[in-house]
Amino acid sequence: MDRAHMDTVPNDANICLADFCDVLGCRSTLPVAGGACSAQRMQSRRVLCQHLVHNCFPPEINADYWHAHELFEHELCERLTCDPAGIGAEVRNHGARTLRIVGTVVVGIVLVVVAIGIWCHEMDAR
Repeated sequence: MDRAHMDTVPNDANICLADFCDVLGCRSTLPVAGGACSAQRMQSRRVLCQHLVHNCFPPEINADYWHAHELFEHELCERLTCDPAGIGAEVRNHGARTLRIVGTVVVGIVLVVVAIGIWCHEMDAR
């Protein structure tokens, strides 16, 4: 299978982020709404995520690495859960949240355009 975007990858690269979709939450690997979630599988993903974060940002190097380690562990690893009331639900509902935000913005723009249209119509009537 060919890898996508090979033209943007450095020649000496030996890691593809797509290999870590289980941990990084690529859309293709997110659980389907109502689908079964395996707590054991999510725990394995969380442990792998913690190892990856530690390898990329060893917290013992300096304060910047420590802060990056904490941030990425919180943003990536802690979200790997089956708990529907927990942080994992936030990842699964990302698409719905995005749709609500976009919908709200579109409705706001339509209301502004209608208000401007009414104002222009009243100005012409005077």
